[in-house]
Amino acid sequence: ELISLLLGDEWFQTGIYIRWLAIWFFSLSAITPLFRIFLVLNRQNELAIINVISLVVSAAMLLVGGLYGDATETIILFCIGSALVRTGEALRVMHITGNRMRLVAELPIKELIKSAPLILPMLLINFLTDHPLLISGLFLLLLGIFAATRLKAILAAAG
Repeated sequence: ELISLLLGDEWFQTGIYIRWLAIWFFSLSAITPLFRIFLVLNRQNELAIINVISLVVSAAMLLVGGLYGDATETIILFCIGSALVRTGEALRVMHITGNRMRLVAELPIKELIKSAPLILPMLLINFLTDHPLLISGLFLLLLGIFAATRLKAILAAAG
């Protein structure tokens, strides 16, 4: 809604694309730095296999979506397929480095619980109205509150 509000109604579909591509970008940016572990441990062959799997899954999702004939569905398939591959890659890195799943999953779960008071009003307003200005305004307000509380926590931990 924010994209169409700022750029006009003809940009609404772009906002949907951006929403899904954010999942792909997040999964890619989260796992890419971890690939250095394969170089450090001299496992370049394993990294090459992972890259081929990623390429094949991405190409397959684009092909299936293209055959389906809907651009939005193609982007959704690509992003979900890529995110699943990245999740598998992250699990492989965790296994190689000896990290336990519980320890790695603990932080995002704690952060999700901390952000619940900000996420729940957003979900509620989304169900109650479809007014883009109200939804966008609430989103920006909640984002500001969340950023301020997180910044305060970071500064308190540092000082």
